[in-house]
Amino acid sequence: MATKVEVQRNHSVGVDTHVVEGEPKGLSGLVNDAIKANDKFVTFVVPGGKKLSVVAERVEAIWEE
Repeated sequence: MATKVEVQRNHSVGVDTHVVEGEPKGLSGLVNDAIKANDKFVTFVVPGGKKLSVVAERVEAIWEE
């Protein structure tokens, strides 16, 4: 199963979907912690060991497929 994160685009109506590593519950905790700490970005690990940083407040959904 792949975990996906949906992120609202900057200055646009659409969203971008990214495949990330981890479970939705843990990843949503990362986003919530970043927002509470007033951090602008949250960083996810993506397949291949790379990292993806997105604006925490723009994360719309996290789910497993």
